[in-house]
Amino acid sequence: MLQRNPVLQKELITRLTSWRSFLGLFFFVGTLAFCIYNAWPEPRATLAPEVIAKHLFSVFFRIQMILIVLTTPAMAATAFTLEKERGNFDLLLTTPLSAWKLVTGKFTSALTYILLLLICSLPVMVICFLLGGISIGELSVNYFFMAGTAFACCSVSLLISTKSERST
Repeated sequence: MLQRNPVLQKELITRLTSWRSFLGLFFFVGTLAFCIYNAWPEPRATLAPEVIAKHLFSVFFRIQMILIVLTTPAMAATAFTLEKERGNFDLLLTTPLSAWKLVTGKFTSALTYILLLLICSLPVMVICFLLGGISIGELSVNYFFMAGTAFACCSVSLLISTKSERST
């Protein structure tokens, strides 16, 4: 697919190799880990591990959903507006690439980064799973729900990016 869509190839290379993406990934996972650490009950608390796991899972899911809803538009909303501001949009339109390839390249690039964030958050989520009380099914359903939310947010953000003239 990368060989067939040069926009996707360029976007993935520039997005995934920049220091900003690593910094964003660090802050995303760090925020989740910090929230789990703060939600962890005191050592003197006599709660069952299943109760702790359910509580941590609920905190983790809420925080991660908030971060996904805030991060996804930031990744996708400037896809076409930055091209317009830099003067590259007209050049993109003169290439033999179809509009479909332009849009899917930008969309897939933004969504790939968000899915990378979700995958990198799995080790933090495994803490809840190891305590018991959370099944693989619950974990899977929640991650599919977050991926669907990211898909929807990315779609709307890309639509806004195509209609907007400026990113600020």
